[in-house]
Amino acid sequence: MTFAVRSTASRNTAAPRSHRERHPCARRQRWRNTTAARRRTARRDDHEKLRLMTMRSNPSPTAAPHTSYDAALEDADACVSWMLEHPHAFSQTVIDNAYAQKLSVRKAKVLKDDDWRRLGATTLGARVRVRRAIRALDARRGASSRDGGEVSLAPVFVKRPRGETGANGKGNPTKMVSLKSPPPPPWIRPPGTTCVVDGFYHDVPSCEHWFLTHFHSDHYRGLTKTFSKGTVYATPETCALIRLKLGVDARFIRALEPWPATHVVDGVRVTFIDANHCPGAVMILFVFDAAQNKPPVLHTGDFRFHPSMRSHPALVDVSRRGAHLILDTTYCAIERAGIPSQEYVLQCVRDAVLAESVSGRRVLFLFGTYAVGKEKVFWHAAEALSKKVYVGKTKRQILACLNLTSEQRAMLTTDDTKTNLHVVDMASTSFKKMAAILKYYKSRYDSVVAFKPTGWTFSADKKKTRATSRRARGALIQYAVPYSEHSSCAELREFVKFINARNVFPHVGNDRGENLARMMTIIRASDDEFQRMCDDANKENQS
Repeated sequence: MTFAVRSTASRNTAAPRSHRERHPCARRQRWRNTTAARRRTARRDDHEKLRLMTMRSNPSPTAAPHTSYDAALEDADACVSWMLEHPHAFSQTVIDNAYAQKLSVRKAKVLKDDDWRRLGATTLGARVRVRRAIRALDARRGASSRDGGEVSLAPVFVKRPRGETGANGKGNPTKMVSLKSPPPPPWIRPPGTTCVVDGFYHDVPSCEHWFLTHFHSDHYRGLTKTFSKGTVYATPETCALIRLKLGVDARFIRALEPWPATHVVDGVRVTFIDANHCPGAVMILFVFDAAQNKPPVLHTGDFRFHPSMRSHPALVDVSRRGAHLILDTTYCAIERAGIPSQEYVLQCVRDAVLAESVSGRRVLFLFGTYAVGKEKVFWHAAEALSKKVYVGKTKRQILACLNLTSEQRAMLTTDDTKTNLHVVDMASTSFKKMAAILKYYKSRYDSVVAFKPTGWTFSADKKKTRATSRRARGALIQYAVPYSEHSSCAELREFVKFINARNVFPHVGNDRGENLARMMTIIRASDDEFQRMCDDANKENQS
């Protein structure tokens, strides 16, 4: 019997394709990449066609020769002012470059491709929007400006052109704004100072003094272990967290004690005032010498107004002198006017914990927190039940950096079997995470009750506003607790009146356009006007 032997030469002549290359998903991905490349090419062709059509339909009114960028024409200030009033027309990068390069109406009409790229308008859409704004500026010539009202909006603070040198003589006259990092907003630099507050993500040349109001990621963004641009000033608690979580070199960190201590930084007296936000959070007060004849500047960072602030000596002094106020406007909206006080919400949490603990079930309580913040909720629950609180290793390290009392330290434990009060991250208060936690502890607990403390859970569309909202899904119970560490809309108005601010500059949600105008309308409104706004909002919600 003979056997037929199949030759393998044909299979070995070519290199075998890997399993990854033969897989259908790989073929599908190659097809997607090819299709995406074709679409990008088509879009570039369409943009070029649209550019040519725009040039034909909007030819230059005169054949004026190309104007050098170094020349400052007489209408440059008007052009930049218009750009600042209409931020939706183009990006902030274009605005800052236009300021630095003294862009004018006449110059914008004769810009070449290289000039557009230097300006930051790299796309056809950005160039069309700039031309549209220029035409609107031409039509608006001679129009009067709007009245500022009782509480005026602070002007754009001193903006140094990108090439101008600072007090220490440093500066690069040829450096343009980086497209990777957005230009710094004016509210990070208090007027009259060379300091920067909560602006680590931005490229601020010639700055050696950096302040951090508190340890929340949206404020310390850009602060990393490689930071070496100057000195970071913060409270001792915040400095300890910077070293622990970010690994910043201790040589670039300086802890300043809060009030009544006053410190001199770059010739300006600096005072830290408790912000009633998270542990270590402060408002920063900048006071100038009498010879400088400048009003003080109060940067609130994130804060929650409390009636006790009316008797704070530093704030009382500021209210008599009038100050520039850089304000936390997180909840500057009519629907956030009725957020309940912290004391009222904490009492409701105590009542809910006591009620759930006598339900006859083996209950596990979860308290959501941020890395820093919302600690008062679980402290009050622990006091109500006279029990310890379990915290994980990471949270325990953070709490070790805070200025806790001896009683609070005695309440903590790292053994989850010692207590049914557990501190978790805010995401673990969702029903999905609660179900996984109950499954893990199924031999010890029958039910999980989670508290989610955040002001965003507050809803003003209810006929009777409650401090807590209880939802149940079987053995899972979630309390939405409107415990806020930001001032409500009504509290913001009260604080502005108390400070007697000369200028108010919102630093949260400030788009320099429609949203800014809305917030300033709320702040400027009289008590009767504000009440009418609230009544109208309630009618809309009920309807």
